[in-house]
Amino acid sequence: MNGQPVDGANVNFQLTDGSRSALGVTDSQGRYELTTFTASDGALPGEYQVAITKFETPPPGSNVPEDHPDYNPNAAEFVARNLLPKNYAAPATSGLTTTVGKTSNQFDFQLEP
Repeated sequence: MNGQPVDGANVNFQLTDGSRSALGVTDSQGRYELTTFTASDGALPGEYQVAITKFETPPPGSNVPEDHPDYNPNAAEFVARNLLPKNYAAPATSGLTTTVGKTSNQFDFQLEP
């Protein structure tokens, strides 16, 4: 985002025919590995639309079940907010596309506010 890596962002590659998706989470350097069927197996070859989101982390003790020791009946329910511009949240609106080939691939996306 703005030329800096985004740690903890969810990256979603959706085949343009809607048949399959691949998911990954970025590390502190903005790197990610996609998973389609099993961990880090990558994405199937094809044309993809891409969505990227990053949700704020809930504070400790929020949204815990009533039987949990940290349960507070007076605490407001935490609803995570996406910290990236909302257009990137859906493959159809992100404007991010790529083609995955049959060999090893690397895809970097520049996000702007």
